[in-house]
Amino acid sequence: MCSSLLQFPKTFIAIVPKGKVWVDFYTSAIITSDGLLVEDVSTGNAALIALSNQLPAAKKIDGTVACLAIRYSHNYFHWMFDLLPRIEFLCSSGININNIECFIVNSFHHTFQIETLSLLGIDQKKFLEVNGSYYIANNLIATSSPFNKGKIPPQSCNFLRRAFLSKKVIESEKTAERIYISRQTASYRRVINESEVTDFLKKYGFETIQLESMSVTEQIKQMAAVKVVIAPHGAGLTNIVFCNPGTKIIEIFSPDEVIPYYWIISNHIGLEYYYLIGNKVEDTNSLCKTGQNISIITDQGNIFVALNVLFKVMKLAGVV
Repeated sequence: MCSSLLQFPKTFIAIVPKGKVWVDFYTSAIITSDGLLVEDVSTGNAALIALSNQLPAAKKIDGTVACLAIRYSHNYFHWMFDLLPRIEFLCSSGININNIECFIVNSFHHTFQIETLSLLGIDQKKFLEVNGSYYIANNLIATSSPFNKGKIPPQSCNFLRRAFLSKKVIESEKTAERIYISRQTASYRRVINESEVTDFLKKYGFETIQLESMSVTEQIKQMAAVKVVIAPHGAGLTNIVFCNPGTKIIEIFSPDEVIPYYWIISNHIGLEYYYLIGNKVEDTNSLCKTGQNISIITDQGNIFVALNVLFKVMKLAGVV
């Protein structure tokens, strides 16, 4: 048997005098004053944007501007693991974020985004939501990606735990120790026999929760106290980063989408990780709601969970 260690490239920031930035839902293009694309800190279809002769006149922002725009920043996982660590990069690079005039993002209207910035003590008034606009700044700052194409570095986990896991949170009121995270209100990748699953899990002391009904602080408190988490793959599992070492995680996948994000996080912070692959269900009701931005490469199918398979994985994990 052979093994290899994941290698993470060093993080860095780019400071572009008189830099220009185009931002939309999918793309952030960082462009120098002479029209060259800074490819290492750009995302999406940045090359097409840089070569375009159809761009509008750039709107000027005085002072220093930091571009934090990323793909899928409306998603809780990507906001926590791809965007927020970029703020840590700025600070660790010696940049005083209080001297930054404006932070450009392509999504900033969800309550979790506003709450996390408040918890970090960052002035929310400095955040500018941009989607399909072009700007120029005296000094434009952009960072490399902490997400590294799905390879989540341990530094990101450490940052989130330092930033949000306070002693007050850890010593909070008693919460459920065994939880099942429901995606029933999601428009895709739901467990279609969830009532059957939750009734089964209830026999073993599991409480069903819907994280979208909770504040970020409430979610962190729950995860800091939990001992076993069972959930279908989704952004709610982002919060396992706040679990204590030794917490058991059982992730449920669709057969067409097995993604290692939460396995990697579990390894970084010492969680016991298990998974099962459910049966895919073709269901036209799983289509996303009108106007909802989704990944074009991500499977959106619903899942059927066989209880006998779930029981076997729970037994392997020492949960039953």
